[in-house]
Amino acid sequence: MSRIKLAILGQGRSGRDIHAANLSLLKDLYEIVAVVDPLPDRRERAAAEIGCATYADYRELLGRKDIEAVRALADKYNRDSAPFGVTAQAQANAPDGGGCFGSFSQFYMTCYGDIDPCDFNPVSFGNVRNAPLAEIWKKMVSHPEFCGHRMSCRMQSQRYRRMYIDPLTDDEVLPVLIDRLPGDGTILPKEEVAAK
Repeated sequence: MSRIKLAILGQGRSGRDIHAANLSLLKDLYEIVAVVDPLPDRRERAAAEIGCATYADYRELLGRKDIEAVRALADKYNRDSAPFGVTAQAQANAPDGGGCFGSFSQFYMTCYGDIDPCDFNPVSFGNVRNAPLAEIWKKMVSHPEFCGHRMSCRMQSQRYRRMYIDPLTDDEVLPVLIDRLPGDGTILPKEEVAAK
């Protein structure tokens, strides 16, 4: 049986620590042939750890004929009479899928009670230990960035990342309260927000 050749988009928490780590344990089934990440240090680390090609932009992958599409794999298993279905996040969050479900029809609660739009988004709207869930949900869906349905994943949007993710430093404890992120590419000190 030939191995499925995959590319991983992103080498952050999910891309490296979850997807690459788990796929590396299944080398008889999968081969990671490429990694995409805009950060040079992450690309260098992936090349050393995985031994695959690296790219700064996903569009550089488009000419490669050796990478089997995750969406095609999901479509195949969902069409067949297999005993399980496959949900590919790339499929679900794509414009021809359901788009971004974060704050539209879902939220993610961390094990500490923080309420985030989704498990990929390190922004919190509150904590159920400090406020009722209904109050936190109302705050989330009335926020200018989260009040409407998006047809693609916010975390894949360069505009969103520039305004809400890029300001986060490695010293921040995640998730970061949305009140600290005014949406202009800056982050407010914790003390300033706590004083309000």
